[in-house]
Amino acid sequence: MAVAAANVTMSSDGTAQSLFLPIRVWILPPPASLAKKSRMAAMIVRQGSCAADALPALSRSALEVDAIELRLIRPTTEGVLWSSMQPMESSALRRVSCGAEASVGAGTVFLSLALPRIDALGECAPDRILNRLVRPMLKGITRAGAHASYLGRDWISVAHRPAALVGFAHHAETQRVVLEAVVAVRRGFATRDRDSYLGKAPGTLEELAGRAIDEDVLCTRIAEAYSQAARMEIETRALPDVSSAIARPIVSARPGVLLRSSEEAIGQVGIGVGEGGALRFAGEMMISFDALERFEARLAAGEDAAQCVEEIVRPDVALFGVTDANVLVRLARAL
Repeated sequence: MAVAAANVTMSSDGTAQSLFLPIRVWILPPPASLAKKSRMAAMIVRQGSCAADALPALSRSALEVDAIELRLIRPTTEGVLWSSMQPMESSALRRVSCGAEASVGAGTVFLSLALPRIDALGECAPDRILNRLVRPMLKGITRAGAHASYLGRDWISVAHRPAALVGFAHHAETQRVVLEAVVAVRRGFATRDRDSYLGKAPGTLEELAGRAIDEDVLCTRIAEAYSQAARMEIETRALPDVSSAIARPIVSARPGVLLRSSEEAIGQVGIGVGEGGALRFAGEMMISFDALERFEARLAAGEDAAQCVEEIVRPDVALFGVTDANVLVRLARAL
């Protein structure tokens, strides 16, 4: 596109004359990266309902998405959803995140937030995953009528009592993360007493808030809060079809029996013999699953635990619920 620029000169008789010189200005298209970002400026929100036994495949598939995606799922049947790290039989319903087990059924909401990068919603270090990523959930629950807060444990607090269980799956190499939660709306999530609950009896949002909580409103408020955190519009989609999918574990099968264990702030953490006779850690701790597998592989190769532990004390690795990584060293050396 050409535009004219004026240049003023003086003639021999003292009068001003204007000369217009053409200047060619090229307006370039935005860089491909910016164009791509504008096309991706939407957060995918999937809502729906399913039987409890479909949750493991839905949970596992969240690790494979390449966009910010929030899933709000209402289980229609009852079940216990165990974490990927707990020592349970292979037939147990397992979600992708670490942590403790939770009861699901009508009256609970299963939340899954998939982020292709840990900092997709803003600055977030691996040791702050829960602290950072639950904040929009707290806003959504509060706006739905139950004032929620996070106290640094693996649960969401309403009226100073546990009302939702939270956990994460984290891949250190790619910094991909999935946050998961079971929110007790009018059905409790807890299956037992745990030290992590600090002696506080878990309850439901309706019980603790003293009022009815509309699940539609709750899911809408949570989705709005996450879209505001991401600074993206909401693109609504149906739940993915996982009817024929197999919920492949993200880590090697955990041992069903622990040979040594330690009671930590989050609960039991231990070590046992997994498939193929290899030593495997299990329990309620949360840890970057690829870093744990590297640690276990070096143990299996005969290296001393004190050397192998360098795989999980790196700044790009998440470790939550244990005093420090030396807990795992002591457990490995105890065998």
